[in-house]
Amino acid sequence: MVNEIAPSLYPEVQDAVTPPGKGEHGYYRRDDNGWIITAPVWPSYRSDMEFKGYVFLPQYGTWVHGTPWGNTNRDDRGIGYNALQEPWRRIFARGGAKEFPVTQIIAYGWHRQPAYREVTFPQITGVKIYDLPCPECSRVFGSMAEDEAVANLRTHLTSTVDRPHSYSPTDLRELGKELGVNFDSARIRRYHQEPAEEAVRAQQAVPLLGEIVPSAGYGCRFGCGWMPKLLSKNPANAQAGHERFCALNPARAASD
Repeated sequence: MVNEIAPSLYPEVQDAVTPPGKGEHGYYRRDDNGWIITAPVWPSYRSDMEFKGYVFLPQYGTWVHGTPWGNTNRDDRGIGYNALQEPWRRIFARGGAKEFPVTQIIAYGWHRQPAYREVTFPQITGVKIYDLPCPECSRVFGSMAEDEAVANLRTHLTSTVDRPHSYSPTDLRELGKELGVNFDSARIRRYHQEPAEEAVRAQQAVPLLGEIVPSAGYGCRFGCGWMPKLLSKNPANAQAGHERFCALNPARAASD
């Protein structure tokens, strides 16, 4: 005899229902990097977002954020879906793939495998993207600049989050040979950024007639472009201190 009072171990799956106007979300474009994000759209929240510079994209609709165990939304074709699991479904279904900047597409790995098989990104057509896979895990580091991809992979492999991600300089050089990249050059770029235009003009400024410039004739002898301050009182000591730690210093490189 079936006990009608006890709950069933296998209940019928039903869509959860959220009261109208509660927890609605939509799509915004960030003002700093152009990335598309999801966020609440009720009036007070939307007003705050737009005050901060975010642009609301109403053409892609709104939805209820949902719960982990039920479909609280239906797309334009009437198919139920869970927005927690598929936050981009509505914008892609309405042709919004063109809204995503290339940097976001690369960061999400959509240039390798789009979120849905029907989605294409015309904005990456003809764009050269460098993908470097981590040999210790499943992560892939992509960028439109090869040196940036190399630097990101280097940082990841030397993060020491676990034993496999604790590469030594020797390990990096061996991996670099396998991948055909130079991890040392990425390191040099990180520690020696190009000087700002204003700083270059200050270094090259012509002194007033009869003015003595103590720093004239001093600079990094290893070729990184460093120079002491224009009116440095002790440029020789400044030069020696810099060269001791310069990444192009042969002695320093040999000690790594």
